[in-house]
Amino acid sequence: APAEQHAKPAKQKQQQQQQTSLRDPQAADAVLQGVPLIIPKGKFDVAFFQHSMQVSNKQTSAVVPYSNIHHVLVIDAIPKMPNTTNLVLVMKRGHPVQQGKNQLDLIAMQTRDQPELQIPAPSACQHLGTQLTGPAAVVLSQLLASYLEDIQDDTFLTAESSVFTSSAGDLMIAANKGVNSGWLVPLSTGICYIGKQGTFMPKSSISKVVFHRTGASSSTFDITVNRRASAGGGDAAQSFDLGQIDAAELNKLQGYFMAQHIKIGTDDDDTDDDVGGTAAGGSAGATDTAAAATAADDDSDDQDDEDFDPKAAPDHHNEEQPQSKKRKCSHGGGAADSGGASDEDVEDEGMSKEAAEYEGSDDDSSDASLVDENSLDDEDDE
Repeated sequence: APAEQHAKPAKQKQQQQQQTSLRDPQAADAVLQGVPLIIPKGKFDVAFFQHSMQVSNKQTSAVVPYSNIHHVLVIDAIPKMPNTTNLVLVMKRGHPVQQGKNQLDLIAMQTRDQPELQIPAPSACQHLGTQLTGPAAVVLSQLLASYLEDIQDDTFLTAESSVFTSSAGDLMIAANKGVNSGWLVPLSTGICYIGKQGTFMPKSSISKVVFHRTGASSSTFDITVNRRASAGGGDAAQSFDLGQIDAAELNKLQGYFMAQHIKIGTDDDDTDDDVGGTAAGGSAGATDTAAAATAADDDSDDQDDEDFDPKAAPDHHNEEQPQSKKRKCSHGGGAADSGGASDEDVEDEGMSKEAAEYEGSDDDSSDASLVDENSLDDEDDE
């Protein structure tokens, strides 16, 4: 009995080391080469081991223990980027990924639907057959669904048009974190910001959202998302500021927060408003307009939700491109964005931005952008 008691801690320590230590990708169960990542930025080989996933290139590496992954967010229908899907791994709070000197709350991958991938199925995926074949995000989702433990109904999430659509009909809106651009994705379970200092905020953790510069003369507005202090008192309440949001999204965003029963207010508010209270300068008209916008969004979503099982083998002959429908677990396609040191300026253009040349600095968190994987070819060749 004493020998067994000593063996258990030793086994647990060995397992923890396997989860956090860098390993040779050639020893992995499965490897996808040259996957474009936005957070961290660059092209990476993505290797799957028994207890962790590893992303690595010539300049940098990061280990992602499966036990640290809280959500897998699949975002398709990216504005101005057809046939592209983002796959965002959201870490559990307090369990960031260490990448150089940076701590990352998100790992964001971006892939194209074509060409399709074909890799030998590791032992964890043998129930899917001897080969995994399909768009990169489908293969990645199947691998994650096979390795993740204790998968819940909200482990795999998608952005849904029934929850939020922008004034242009998109599932996300452009927003800046300081001087760095990124994308705000409203979800049924909370909000995700893809960009420098990218983060996911469950709606239960949000105490109030304050809108700034909402006057008629302003072409943009800002928001401050106030977080609740943790129940145990370990973390103080924090705020998260986003700016330069197009004024056309004001009523849309207010309507979303009110529909999710998240308090909203303005700079003039000294105390919390009631749920669904007045916003945008305190006018009841803005509240009514936001509510109407939410109702219009709900009416516009006339397609039935479709469940997607990442553990099921895909039918490639009868496959249709998803129209941002809800998947219970996961579905096809992509990645998101983050930083990497660069010698070139990054030029914004609506929802898409050319990726800065990656130089492998430890500081791997430059401006956020949805990038074209072709723009990362030169980085991979260096």
